[in-house]
Amino acid sequence: MDIDTHALSHPACASALQVLAAHGVDVMLSLSDEYTPTPAVSHAILAHNRGRYGHGSGGLADGIVMTPLHNPPDSGGFKYNPHHGGPAGADITGGIQASANRHLEAALSGVRRVPYPQALRAKTTHRHDHVAA
Repeated sequence: MDIDTHALSHPACASALQVLAAHGVDVMLSLSDEYTPTPAVSHAILAHNRGRYGHGSGGLADGIVMTPLHNPPDSGGFKYNPHHGGPAGADITGGIQASANRHLEAALSGVRRVPYPQALRAKTTHRHDHVAA
């Protein structure tokens, strides 16, 4: 999971990490929270998944970029790239949007989070140089 140059990318990434860490999801963040282009995240997905099949330990990686460049600054969000490294199709993005809207309508009730400093220290949070790779 990495960020682009939108003004709210850092706080959006922090919020997402809090939720992902609370759910035990492995996350690879850029080394110094620098901006990362989507193709670098796609490359990391493909490099990780080369020769791997299925889910679970040794399973397939996917990726999130906070927030997509094609959105105006006040319409941030995230771009999800599934295990093939390319953009997610409408079926996947529609499901993500519907789920997000349900959580918003419920005022985020039931969404587990851990404090940001704890999420950064979680055993599932790792640093990776996406650009140099």
